[in-house]
Amino acid sequence: MSVCHILAVDDEPINLALFKAFFFAQPYEVTLCSSGARAIQMLDDPEQSIDVLVLDLMMPNVDGFDVLRAVRAHARRWSVPVIVQSGNGDQEFIRKAMEAGADDYLVKPFLVDTLMSVLDRLRPSSGHVA
Repeated sequence: MSVCHILAVDDEPINLALFKAFFFAQPYEVTLCSSGARAIQMLDDPEQSIDVLVLDLMMPNVDGFDVLRAVRAHARRWSVPVIVQSGNGDQEFIRKAMEAGADDYLVKPFLVDTLMSVLDRLRPSSGHVA
């Protein structure tokens, strides 16, 4: 079985550092990305094999909703599980994210065990999706 490849997208350097720490010594390959525009480029790159996307919603320019729409509109990537994360715990905001195609929603700050539980549930069991 291949190692699950996660693309973690967040515009805050401290959050990316936390992701790097979260996944240290875990059975995942993690790529960190600091912008929505770059995330879309990576997801469109046929050389990239992304199994799960962990996506911040509130980013400048190309936000997480833009990335989520791009993922769900692209036939080759529509099945990639997307875990969105945001400091906004408002039920209407969560509903909007889920309707846009998120598979799960984590409110920051969240426990690493919560993230790992969601990843275990959503990750593909047979390796890379794309």
